[in-house]
Parts: sequence; C-alpha cells; structure tokens
Amino acid sequence: MVAGPDPVADWFFPVAAAIGAEELSARVRIQAAAAASALESRLGAASLMHGAGEWLREWAVSAAGNELAAQMIAATIAADHYQARLVCPQSYGRRLRGQAWRTYAAHRAAQVLDLLPDVLLRWGVLERIPVNWVMKETIFAQMRARFEPEGYRLVIEGQLASPFPGGAKWVSAECAPESGLLTRGDAGAIRAAVIFWPGRAVPAIMASADGPSTAYALGLDRSGLVLEWLRANAPVGVLLLPPPADPPAGWLMAFWRYTPLNSQVWGMIRRWRAWRWPS
Repeated sequence: MVAGPDPVADWFFPVAAAIGAEELSARVRIQAAAAASALESRLGAASLMHGAGEWLREWAVSAAGNELAAQMIAATIAADHYQARLVCPQSYGRRLRGQAWRTYAAHRAAQVLDLLPDVLLRWGVLERIPVNWVMKETIFAQMRARFEPEGYRLVIEGQLASPFPGGAKWVSAECAPESGLLTRGDAGAIRAAVIFWPGRAVPAIMASADGPSTAYALGLDRSGLVLEWLRANAPVGVLLLPPPADPPAGWLMAFWRYTPLNSQVWGMIRRWRAWRWPS
C-alpha cells in the first residue's frame, strides 16, 4: 500500500452516481460556451489569430472534454473521503442510492463544474496559443492588402512584439496564486486540483501535509508525483478544486469512524482494494 492517497484504492469510479452522462454532457456544453466567451473577452486577438475559440468549443464537448470534467468530479469526491478517512465508493452500492449520498454527490458535481470554464480557458490557451502569438506574416499581408487597391505596393519588414505572452507563460501567470498556495502549504493538507502540462491536464489529489505537494491520480506514478515548480519538467500551472467537504456515511461506516479501530478498518479495505487491482 502506498503512502498518501492511492489512485487505485481511494479513487471514485462510478461518476455516473454523482451526475448522469446526459446531464454531464449538457453542463459541459454550457461551460464550454462560457470558457470560449472568456477566451474571446480576455485574449480576443490571440484567439482569433490561432482559432483557439473554435478549437476549445469542439474539444470541450468531445469525449476527452467530458472525461476531463468527470475526472474533476472523481478527484474531488475521492479527496473528500480521504480527508474524512472514509472508504470511497467504487461501485453502485446501497450507499449510492441513499438520498443523503445523492444530495452530497450532486452538490459536489455542481461545485466542480462551476470551475470548468476556468480549466478550459487555461487549457485552450496552453494548447492553442503560442507564447509569442503574434503572426507578423499575417498582419503584414493584411496591411498590404489594405493599401494595394489604392495603388500602393508595400514591402514591409520587421518584427512585432506580442503585447502579452500566451501559452505556457500566460497559464503560469494565471495559476501563480494557486501554485503559491501549494508551495506555502496554505491550500490544505488534501486538495483536489487540475494540473496542467503541455499536452495533458490531469485532475489529481494534492497532498501537502509533509512538505512539498505530491500529486496522486490515475495515469501518474502510483506512489505520487512530487511537484517541484522550478524544475524543467514542472507543471505549467494548477487550478485548485473546491476544498474537501464532509461526505455522508452509512451507519456502519459512521460506527467505525467514531471508534479507535477506524484507521485499521479503513486501511485494511484500502489494502484489499490495492491487492485485487490488476497489475
């Protein structure tokens, strides 16, 4: 059993228990439109020059966009349970059919999806807008086309400086307050987050109780990935998801939670899950 959260034993798998597939897709479409609107408002010229808005609208409603949203919800619910030292549901059991659970899960899903436009905005900039996003050839061609009908033949040479950086530099600056919270240990011992690298955005559980933040997620090193923001392979940025909330517990879990044996029972179930997981 690995130290800290385990992306196998602690992850929340039945995301449909928190939000149905049709509702998820509908919410993603709404949030994708909000993200594209924010992109046009904040980086309109850069977005237009590189087609970022159109790309973002299409990507967000694809299977990849829906999976990103679903895993954001899964990471948040998994972080809730790890913080509370409760076993996280991994199948459609009786607990998932209870009203308390459905209310909790729907509320957490709504909270997470409210942050989806921010995630998509940063992802769209990272993926589609270069750091030096001004394309001088395009601008010079437009200038020539403007004057040629009036008889001018222009030869335009030179360099154009971007009024602001795009790409990884923009995302890093946008994420600086949140990465600062993690670096200082002010984000909390356990926090769900979306971590951005070029080419991938990973919803994860961040553990910061014992020094540097360590990310745990499906697709990362199972023993955790220590985030060192100044290293060459460091993430571009991070977006923090809602802080942990107290999930509902069935009567048996509630009983164990208030006994001295809770940690042993919780750990035993997690070890069993890890053992039965296919290698």
